[in-house]
Amino acid sequence: MDRSRACFWAAGLAFAVFVADILVAKVQVANGVTVPVHLGPTVQFLVLLVVVIFFVAGTLVRERREAATGVATGAATGAATGASGGPPAPGRDG
Repeated sequence: MDRSRACFWAAGLAFAVFVADILVAKVQVANGVTVPVHLGPTVQFLVLLVVVIFFVAGTLVRERREAATGVATGAATGAATGASGGPPAPGRDG
């Protein structure tokens, strides 16, 4: 597994922890029960900060690798959106 993918997995895992905590808090409020395991607002912020850091790090690692090899991979090419990601081909309008 390359470093960019590891960063994306770490970001996804941390985001899953955040979402699970939000859902537990929602159930706690809706049912009036007290759940002893709950992240406070400061810890929630720190978890989201970790998510953003890992996501940006993964993106930067992938961009550096693509710049070094000259090959774009995955969704970074814009294949999912149909975007070319580069200048128009010769003979094409805009």
